[in-house]
Amino acid sequence: MLAMSQTNNIERANFWVYGLWTNAWHPIRKNSNGTFTSMPAAEMYKILNPVFLDNSVLSTTSSPAASDGNPYSVRCGAFISNDNTKLNVVGVNRDKINTIPLQVNGVAGYTLVNARLLTATALNSDTIIESIATTDGAGNYILPPMSVIILEYTSLTTSIRQINSTFETVFLSPNPFSLETTLRTTTQLKDATLSVNNVFGKTVAQIKNISGQTVTLQRNALPSGLYFIQLTEGNKQIATNKIIISD
Repeated sequence: MLAMSQTNNIERANFWVYGLWTNAWHPIRKNSNGTFTSMPAAEMYKILNPVFLDNSVLSTTSSPAASDGNPYSVRCGAFISNDNTKLNVVGVNRDKINTIPLQVNGVAGYTLVNARLLTATALNSDTIIESIATTDGAGNYILPPMSVIILEYTSLTTSIRQINSTFETVFLSPNPFSLETTLRTTTQLKDATLSVNNVFGKTVAQIKNISGQTVTLQRNALPSGLYFIQLTEGNKQIATNKIIISD
């Protein structure tokens, strides 16, 4: 796993997985009839290799002691792309008996695009079962014994900046603001909607039935911080941008 997550060692990892069929851990097994079988270690490699991005990120994991006496049961690693547009989290529950809850923090500014859980029917199973990972009412991912979770995120600010390059007809002033800001367009709006989303993607304010070329957004009770606005007409997205509310 460690070799797989390091870009500089990727050729070494490839050799370990696909070249050493006589290795004691048997990533690739040579059968008695001369054929080869890809074992779970190699299959896991194929799944995880694209998830390990350019750089590893310092991460902290708190979990109960494992049933075998090990001081921890769950460990996680985080990986980020060079341009900071993608962030992936990989977590492993090494406990052979207990199911452990996992809560992920510190991903503000990113939105979850894919959540996968890797399990098996038994500890000696050759088949990896992949399913969608979901959270419980407390926001915890539930990790069965000896399972792996893969969480893939994309940057909210980057996606908005890319979209915004297509639309150069919308202006915000002032930005940052403390009480109110005015959005101006160079084209006429008709029954448009302005939505304000927080960094978790939740809509916290909305103005509907906008017509004309200007609309004033009041802060009201919104806390200071970074937000993202979307201007739409029906199903058509007119513009997106980020705003900052300051005290």
